[in-house]
Amino acid sequence: MKLVPGLSPDTQRGLLLAQQGKFREAETYYRRTLAKQPEDALTLHHLANCLLQQEGRSVEALEVTRKAIALEPHRPDHRSLEAFALNQLGKTHDAIEAAKQAVEMAPDSVMAHSAWAQSYLQQHRWAQAENEALAALKVDPENSLASNQLALALRQQNRMSENAAQLTEMLARDPDNPLTQANAGWSALQTSRLEEADEHFVEALRLDPDNESAREGLLSSFRSRTPLFLVYLRYCFAMSRLTAPVQVSVVLGIFLLYLIIQRLAIAVQSPVFVWIGLIYFLVILWIWVAEAVGNFFILLDRRARHSLRFLEKIDALIIGGSVISGLAGVIVGIVFWDPVIFMIALAALWSAIPFSMVFTNPSQLGRLIFSVLGAVTLLSSLGVVYIFWFMASEDRRMIPSLILLTTMATLLSTWLGNIPALRRPRT
Repeated sequence: MKLVPGLSPDTQRGLLLAQQGKFREAETYYRRTLAKQPEDALTLHHLANCLLQQEGRSVEALEVTRKAIALEPHRPDHRSLEAFALNQLGKTHDAIEAAKQAVEMAPDSVMAHSAWAQSYLQQHRWAQAENEALAALKVDPENSLASNQLALALRQQNRMSENAAQLTEMLARDPDNPLTQANAGWSALQTSRLEEADEHFVEALRLDPDNESAREGLLSSFRSRTPLFLVYLRYCFAMSRLTAPVQVSVVLGIFLLYLIIQRLAIAVQSPVFVWIGLIYFLVILWIWVAEAVGNFFILLDRRARHSLRFLEKIDALIIGGSVISGLAGVIVGIVFWDPVIFMIALAALWSAIPFSMVFTNPSQLGRLIFSVLGAVTLLSSLGVVYIFWFMASEDRRMIPSLILLTTMATLLSTWLGNIPALRRPRT
């Protein structure tokens, strides 16, 4: 690497290490410079960028970036980096404001337009993200980040032919870019080209073993060998194209439709409506436990199981195992007309929904809330079994209340599960 005029030897060394992906080592050298020159805004910028590459250090990165901004308030690169840090913290509205300021300072800044595009991507505003990515590429047609942002925006708008053309050009230009390989893998997965998706994800992980997008993509590809998970994955792709408010509206709309059907079932007393209610429960159940069940089958594959992390294996065993055994218990209970087995199996299925958001949930608050809801669901449903089995018929007045408690705790879990703050780490 050539020496950059104006930078200390320690900062130069940090830049070299950062280019090699050794961010913790690079951080040490940046801090050495800052110990001698605490108002070196450029080194502060590089330190903040280094912190952003390390998991769980977004708050520190934002603080360091704002120190650089205080020293050089009119430098667009600092504002752009602030926008990236805010995006990592989920503060996309503030990120848009920071990126907008950066673009106003330097309309030809690739970094500013990319930061703005990133904000729109996180808000699922795909058309606006496309425009900002194109603005960045107008300045630098070969910019890797903007190219990948454009490919993602095209894919999420279901413009798959344009997405394919964009990825083909990117892979021809830079086949050793792990972000591009992972992006190509997700595009292949969305169009059910599983073997091609595997190749791209494996290559991305070879280039960058810590690439979480590629790891999750490879797991999704493995899970998609199960036909039911493939249906779930298509549902996820369809929902991901919608903005968060529209997603909530769809979920609430489905639930309101269910309530209407339930009222009709009570009025008409037709068994058809009972089956509709059962199908609704199974669909809701599958939406929340599909990944755990998919991971359960991955555990059975001697090679594929190594791609799972420890907590994912625990989740697969407990949640996936509960769902599979619960469904088997429901069938046994119906075939042999055994209400106790049937109700125990239902308890396992009901509680699987809130507990599915516990083991692999990075949010500490989310784990606490869903653990409590899972315990309420499991204990109240098992309470129904205990009262039914051990108590006389005249003492079964509590059963309807416990069933209602089980239902409400489960439904509350599905609603709270759509709140991003309860599904990601508090930073």
